[in-house]
Amino acid sequence: MHANRAHALIFLGRVDEARAIYIQYRGEKMPDGKLWESSVLEDFAELRNAGLTHPLMDEIERLFSSHG
Repeated sequence: MHANRAHALIFLGRVDEARAIYIQYRGEKMPDGKLWESSVLEDFAELRNAGLTHPLMDEIERLFSSHG
């Protein structure tokens, strides 16, 4: 739920709010057992496949990959 909210905030132009959500949940496990970061990155791939991109996605990918 939090990831979907953050994704929506990106495309509403509320980038600072989205960034805060992505960072807030780093390291947490999702109900399916995946780490938050993995789940978010998978979502980003799906968004890109649907033709939706935003520079914040690149920023978050760099952040998540640089910290494990």
